[in-house]
Amino acid sequence: MEESFGARPAAGWRELTRAFLQGLLLLALLVYAIFRLSKQWRREALRSIVARAGGGFLVHFHPDAEIAAALSLVPGAQPGSSHPDSGPQDWSVPASTVSAAALLQLAKRFDFDFLPHRTAAE
Repeated sequence: MEESFGARPAAGWRELTRAFLQGLLLLALLVYAIFRLSKQWRREALRSIVARAGGGFLVHFHPDAEIAAALSLVPGAQPGSSHPDSGPQDWSVPASTVSAAALLQLAKRFDFDFLPHRTAAE
């Protein structure tokens, strides 16, 4: 059976177009997944424990009742802070061995960034 000259290239273009569209869809899904992950990374970075300029620690996080309840169990922790960069959800914790150990446990439990070498002003 003899094939026509124009039938073969049309089928090739169809396959090429289908492969291109599948690749484009895969690329779009990959970009969407990276966007979703980066959004999650930015959200997690908003939970941090840093050194307070006057001594002690400043705990920053978005309002969360479970975190606030756990933080209230840390010795000396008080909601609110007098630091100019802090918000109402920030907590102030004094510099003591017991408080630092409790903060470290809190950082592990709730996936905080524990950055004692960084001050709140940075």
